[in-house]
Amino acid sequence: MNKIKKIQLLATPRSGSNYLHNVMIDYMRSMWIRDPLVPHMFSEISFEKRQAHCRKTLNTMHGMNKVIWKAHPAVFMNPIMDGLDEYKDELIGIADYTIGLTRRKLFESCLSGTIGRKTKRWIQPYDYTNLTITKEEFLEYCDIMLFKHVKNFVNNPYNIKFDEVLFYEDLSCNPRLDFASLDFVNVSSEKLVRIDSRIQKSPNKASVVTNYDEIYEIAMEYSKTIDIAGVTIKDFEIVDMDLSKLLVHTIRS
Repeated sequence: MNKIKKIQLLATPRSGSNYLHNVMIDYMRSMWIRDPLVPHMFSEISFEKRQAHCRKTLNTMHGMNKVIWKAHPAVFMNPIMDGLDEYKDELIGIADYTIGLTRRKLFESCLSGTIGRKTKRWIQPYDYTNLTITKEEFLEYCDIMLFKHVKNFVNNPYNIKFDEVLFYEDLSCNPRLDFASLDFVNVSSEKLVRIDSRIQKSPNKASVVTNYDEIYEIAMEYSKTIDIAGVTIKDFEIVDMDLSKLLVHTIRS
């Protein structure tokens, strides 16, 4: 494990990446960065300042002994990153180890994303109740999730060499077990110090969305229309995904 010092976690949204990121940070006692090349205000600064930001961030990361960063792979395809390929390639090349993370249960990830957009609450505290989600809100986020994030994840247009790919459903939400289960970790869970996750699970969607059953039925109908090469979806759940383009060493089944 000590040989792995720089890890990138590339995940589709609402797949547990904040949780897994924090678990690795806590056990490896590592520095962390989120979306290293795309600050929130990137669209409002000049191309030259974007270049300067990328250069400064990468220089900082090169100088770090241990660092773990997370990002959505679709970010690399964002038009705002046009002309910055050399920095994207350099970032990908810094990693000693790359983990891919996605989620089979698309209804859960899409509804979670819709709630996040509506409430502006992507992480805890989850202080929302009695939410009503419109069909338009839900389907708009479904299109984003499926045709921006999942499609880019499976097609891997940047030919990123993933060392391990896992699914949200593989995670137990027990930090000690989940960290020990990662392929690069050669320590059994029994030998790890018990820690409590700093990331809370979001509340059950059926308990906070007033029209949950209606949105579920909309999702089932939407599921029948999805056609993404390399992904088999049934009842709005990924039942098969061709990960051959991810150049994977290990795939969790």
